Amino acid sequence: MRQCDYITISNCTLIAVDVGSSAVYNFNSADYNTITRCDIRVTGTATIGIEANQGSAGTDLTIERNHMDGVTGSEATYGYYDDQGITNLIFRNNFVSDFLYGVYYDQNRTGVSFYNNSFYCKNYCLYLGPVAAQVAVKNNIFHCYGTTASDYCFFLNSTSNVTSGNINYNLYYNAAAANNLVRWNNTDYTTIASWRLVTNTPDLQGTTGNPNYTSPTGCNLAISAGSPAENVGVTGLVTNDVTAAGTRANPPDMGAFEIGTSLPVELISFTGKKGKNFNELHWITASEINSEYFEVMRSFDGVTFESIGKINAAGKSNSLFNYSFLDYEQFEGTSYYQLKQYDNDGQHETFNIVAINNSSSEFKINALFPNPSSNYVSVNFQSSEAGAHFIYINDAQGKEVFAAMIASLKGENKFQLSTSTFDSGTYFVRIVNPNMQSTNNQLVIQH
Repeated sequence: MRQCDYITISNCTLIAVDVGSSAVYNFNSADYNTITRCDIRVTGTATIGIEANQGSAGTDLTIERNHMDGVTGSEATYGYYDDQGITNLIFRNNFVSDFLYGVYYDQNRTGVSFYNNSFYCKNYCLYLGPVAAQVAVKNNIFHCYGTTASDYCFFLNSTSNVTSGNINYNLYYNAAAANNLVRWNNTDYTTIASWRLVTNTPDLQGTTGNPNYTSPTGCNLAISAGSPAENVGVTGLVTNDVTAAGTRANPPDMGAFEIGTSLPVELISFTGKKGKNFNELHWITASEINSEYFEVMRSFDGVTFESIGKINAAGKSNSLFNYSFLDYEQFEGTSYYQLKQYDNDGQHETFNIVAINNSSSEFKINALFPNPSSNYVSVNFQSSEAGAHFIYINDAQGKEVFAAMIASLKGENKFQLSTSTFDSGTYFVRIVNPNMQSTNNQLVIQH
């Protein structure tokens, strides 16, 4: 990408594998662009995730909620490299893992902010050259795993424009305990206490300690309860986390991941359809953290479910991921499917129910109107025989919220029922005929 304005790159996997290559290049002389919720994977020496390195400086670049992975052992160089200096750069809610240098920003510009990022890098996590007074570095986790005295969590080349308070609430951890945490205006500091004695008293609310990332070499920089980054950040900087699902606590966690409120998996859709000799299920996730596998459950009444298979999960993803499952046991009537997701610590989450009608007779629901419904819904169904039919309505969790018997004719039937007392949400309407065959359709209630 070169010098384009008003571009958003989202939900993509961006890869750089050759020496000297970049996954995204070039944002200088470009204005008002966004890179969000992407997997940026960089392998090989002298490679860069996002580069802004030629032409005149642009303005207003937002880089947020990305997984920037240098791939363990590949010696990828930079997560983000900018030696021209984009004005109004916002870099927030990112995982930046396994680069020699996480971020390199080397110009005097205004409006530069680094909020709620989680770093795991070798030589330094964040390098800032001459910076303007509006630089802000807050709520970040800087984990440096280098083994020499010249490996730093944070490297600030010039502090002449830094004001008290705009570098604050960050966590610093250098795996080699005797090494430096910070290089500040050409001076090395091995402790945060000694660093605070300098002019402008940086990071008075900062802290140190191992953040205990879930899997740092796999770009899974989630933290868990008990981490020194838990509930010690400052409020008001961001409202969600790297998954886009988690709501920040008060006070929030440092870093890109919020403990407890972030869902391991953000599910976009779960659908099913009847095939020739099988039922096909399909689901899409927008992001995954710490996910292990999905379990597919089946039921014939929408209430009692049994496990029929497992699908391994992506584990870590920040872009769209597609899954499918084929059930070769087709039964007459309606089959109900439910999806469960398990993460690596045994926790699980249950998603909505999908119903697939495999009836071979002329027994079906023709229409539900209006749909979405507010106060009432008209049900139009076709029956192959006359007699007592039963109608059931279940919510998305499988709970029965309505049941009734109706006398129906052979052929087309219509009846109306009130939905004014139902909560807003997704429901499944199921009709059972005298032969115990069933047909179903989905109903949405909106008040």
